[in-house]
Amino acid sequence: MRSFNILSLVATAAFSLLAVAAPLSNVNAHVDSVDKDISIRALEVPKVDASINTRDSIKSVPVILNDLSNDLSAVLVEINSLTTSNCTNATVTPLLNQVVDIVGTAVSDIKKLVGAPVTTILASVDGTATAAVTDVAQLLANILTLVINALGAVLKLVNGDLSILGTALAAVGKILVDLVSGVSSVVDGLISDLGPLIGSLVPTLTALAFNTLGVVLNLVL
Repeated sequence: MRSFNILSLVATAAFSLLAVAAPLSNVNAHVDSVDKDISIRALEVPKVDASINTRDSIKSVPVILNDLSNDLSAVLVEINSLTTSNCTNATVTPLLNQVVDIVGTAVSDIKKLVGAPVTTILASVDGTATAAVTDVAQLLANILTLVINALGAVLKLVNGDLSILGTALAAVGKILVDLVSGVSSVVDGLISDLGPLIGSLVPTLTALAFNTLGVVLNLVL
């Protein structure tokens, strides 16, 4: 009878161990599954639409010119604020260099448009329509007028002595040539629409010796 009790106790203990072991094995299996799932998710890299970066990096001509006008406003105010007492090579050169750098950025942006569809090149500032060539011509004419008139004012302050303005003035003329050439290379018919809008600049262009710019603009200086 005593041996039967002992056997009974052993059997009960064995069943208890099995009952505990089963859930533990299930828990271990579940933990392994979760670990694998976490590892897989950790290795997953979100896919980025490359076209998003492309769209963001390419701006239309109207947007570029609109940005250029805004970016130039501060330095042009400084140039127009010069007087006979402070209009020297030392004060003018840094301002003209700023103009070159700002316009140069726009020229670089325009180069990215080569080969792009017309809808991209002429997309309006708000992106809801396609701008007309006359609209682009007006934007560019406004920029040229602001810059050329500011330079003309400086030239008057130094009594027309181009040597006082140094090589920085020539650099401005060159970058303006690059700007006009760049825009006209991606916008067909630009020069014919631009000409009538800037005819009044001929005397100042002549005084500044911006002969190459006059040629590009199809103007007789």
